Amino acid sequence: MAEQQAMISHLGEELTTKWTSTVMGSFKDNPLVSNGFFGIILLCFEKIIEAEFSCPCQVPMTGLLSAAYFIFPAVAVFLLTMKIKGFHRKRGSKENGRIVASSIVPALFWINIVLWDGQSFACAMTPCLGNYEKQEDDDSLKWCKPANSTPSEELDCKNKAKNMFNLSKGIGMGLFIVLVLVVGMYLLSHDVKGEGEAPEPTIKQDVELADIPPQVASPEREKKDKTDTTSAV
Repeated sequence: MAEQQAMISHLGEELTTKWTSTVMGSFKDNPLVSNGFFGIILLCFEKIIEAEFSCPCQVPMTGLLSAAYFIFPAVAVFLLTMKIKGFHRKRGSKENGRIVASSIVPALFWINIVLWDGQSFACAMTPCLGNYEKQEDDDSLKWCKPANSTPSEELDCKNKAKNMFNLSKGIGMGLFIVLVLVVGMYLLSHDVKGEGEAPEPTIKQDVELADIPPQVASPEREKKDKTDTTSAV
């Protein structure tokens, strides 16, 4: 009974190890798998932050907060993707270039979904002081409603917020189209190269080949070869 449990436990460990190595191999070798995974994670993360986002409605805090909202997650996912894909200075420049190009996609995707949301961009680009609240005629749009202002000033801030909100969505749409075109061009170029190309040697293979010592003939073998040559003459 104990032996069967030990065998089952050992088999489970082997399956877990193989599954982990397969997943990590897919992450490193297939950009679509890694970028798709990070895309889903970033979408969920943005939805969580979107519910908690509140514009301070104070210059320059509006610009600083919005910049941090754009930049920090993008840089973090970029560095994490490069780490997972195995970026290293000892790799060839061509291989590192592929890793960097593939790692940029999740970062750009984050910027795209933040622009598509529009709230942080409108917050940064509307320098109105007041309280951050929803517009009465559009629940999806929040703005900095100025306090102790005239109706014309209030309407001006509301229109600015709405224009920046729509502009952000337009930029996000354009960036999304660019990302789709880049991914499509990558897939087409990958198919055009053909499936029969020999894979490039890895660093490990190069080291193993370099460690193989040259074959040196033994003295007995050299003596035998000389005897055979003399007999033939």
